[in-house]
Amino acid sequence: MKKKVLFFIHTMRGGGVENVLLNIVNNEQFKDLNITILLIRKEGDFLEFIPNGVNLKFLALGNEFLSKNSIINFFQKSFRYLKLNFLLKFPFFIRKFYIPEVYDVENAFLSDLIPILDKIKRKNTYNIGWIHGDIYANKAEITLKNKVLKSSLNLDKVIYVSKKSLKSGILWNPNLKKNAQVIYNPINKEEILKKSLQPIDFNFKNFVFVCIGRLSGVKGYEDLIEVHKKLISNNIIHDIVVVGKGEDENILKTKILNYKIENTFHLLGHKQNPYPYLKNADAYLLNSKSEGYPLAVKEALLLGKPMIVTNVGGVSEIVNNSNAILIDFNQDQLYEAIKKMIVDNDFRNQLRINNEKHYENYNKNIIYNSYRELFFYKKNK
Repeated sequence: MKKKVLFFIHTMRGGGVENVLLNIVNNEQFKDLNITILLIRKEGDFLEFIPNGVNLKFLALGNEFLSKNSIINFFQKSFRYLKLNFLLKFPFFIRKFYIPEVYDVENAFLSDLIPILDKIKRKNTYNIGWIHGDIYANKAEITLKNKVLKSSLNLDKVIYVSKKSLKSGILWNPNLKKNAQVIYNPINKEEILKKSLQPIDFNFKNFVFVCIGRLSGVKGYEDLIEVHKKLISNNIIHDIVVVGKGEDENILKTKILNYKIENTFHLLGHKQNPYPYLKNADAYLLNSKSEGYPLAVKEALLLGKPMIVTNVGGVSEIVNNSNAILIDFNQDQLYEAIKKMIVDNDFRNQLRINNEKHYENYNKNIIYNSYRELFFYKKNK
């Protein structure tokens, strides 16, 4: 009989965590599992990439499935809001009405879902929490993160995607290391190389940086706009291309228009295949305040891109000063890094050479074998 494995996640919007989940459910090593994905909201561009053999459940429909009639839509959203608030506050009803089946393994695949799994976990099920970010990097959510870390102590296993994110948790409570394990996020080398060859319209005359990620405050795009404007004003001409969408899109668009840099700072929105943009750019740029184990950095490494990255989360476990410019989240450092990347050809080429050598150390089979040990673990009854 196949092992039954549940993954609990918010949505299937395009993002690093969702991409990791897709890498798991589409991998041949896990075809002998009976996999179920439970979404809080059924929405996202990655829904279509969930294979047919995976069971898909959801607590509520996403916006694309709601009525186009404004009045009906209003009531649907209002009901959804009340329903989800109730279910997340009283997750017993999630268990009773949405996942009454007994699973061998249950995964809270995002850290803020760990307290929910803790409340409804079954004694004979192997319960796993996943922490994809640096748990203490965002002080604004410290109350929630304290709940997450407290609930983590009650699960059978908690997966951290970088050594640094585990270290952050241990600073809060040393007991967290008892059930902790570090497993780096995987990427599919062959698929990325193949997809990166797709032809795209990418006609830029200037030096081009590409950023890939959700348009949210933690990604540091507002600071990047400030630095970009200053560089352009000082006649250091370049383009910045951002692939992704998110809740800060209108804020960023307004700022770009106000600064009159819409001809050099480009928001392209979500792309199902971001790899041609990464391949065709001159350099990759990550200006995040917080990260777990950013897959885009590893993908840029694979494609041999010189890069500027903030030294947060597990970034230093992927690259170092020999193959990237590592900076703090600081506008002055970002300014100098971008300037150096543009004007110093020899330095940039050396980064590219070092990247190609560095990637040879990556072995995705080690990662998938670690996953397999998790999903096939037999808990003592």
